[in-house]
Amino acid sequence: VLLLDGNELDDSCASLLADGIASNASLVELRLARNRIQCAGTAALAAGLRMQLRRAERPVPGHPGCVVDLDLSHNPLRDAGAAALAEVAACCVEDRAALAFQVPWGVE
Repeated sequence: VLLLDGNELDDSCASLLADGIASNASLVELRLARNRIQCAGTAALAAGLRMQLRRAERPVPGHPGCVVDLDLSHNPLRDAGAAALAEVAACCVEDRAALAFQVPWGVE
């Protein structure tokens, strides 16, 4: 769990976080509410989540291997940022196991 709510993080901070997310299989919850993350930062986070999700295809039993709980509320993400996150989520939704809530990033 990484709790970074209300730390005035911006797009450059989100880009640095994305690099860490991409290589971290133990992070499953990321709280970034009430920051200043906009479209560019959200796109970077989405790219990091996509890389992490690719690595999660070989998960450790009992552990999802990727972020399954992401809070970006109260950030000025705009439509492009939301679309970047939606694309990452859609990567897993095409999988039957995801639709049955058996793998990370399933539809809720």
